[in-house]
Amino acid sequence: MKKLSNILLLLILGQCLHAQQLLITRTDKSNFPLVDINPAAIYVDSTDDWLVNKAASLLQTDIEQVTGKKPAIIHNIDSAPRHLVIIGTYNNAAAIKALVRNKKADYNSLKGKWETFRIHTFPPPSHM
Repeated sequence: MKKLSNILLLLILGQCLHAQQLLITRTDKSNFPLVDINPAAIYVDSTDDWLVNKAASLLQTDIEQVTGKKPAIIHNIDSAPRHLVIIGTYNNAAAIKALVRNKKADYNSLKGKWETFRIHTFPPPSHM
């Protein structure tokens, strides 16, 4: 449990340290709008650890406080909009397992490590 909470904390802190890179005004293939006309949804697997769900809720609140727009938290990836933030652990989140199974992501380098995370930007899926 401590390991998971440390990973999520680092994910959030890592985002804060690179905030200047997250706020952009130009289009680039390696990014997507977190908030445009509508905010990107936040997907979290309902069976993942409670702390993952808490991290999603905190992110939702932060986005709303900064932009005035509240992103939806969804638990069904089949109904996901085009822009989506996926939060989860690589061994519990179905969406992350699907990315690994479909060879769109490899998280083997995270196994056995503490306080480690990955941030990926993927092209819009035809659903994972």
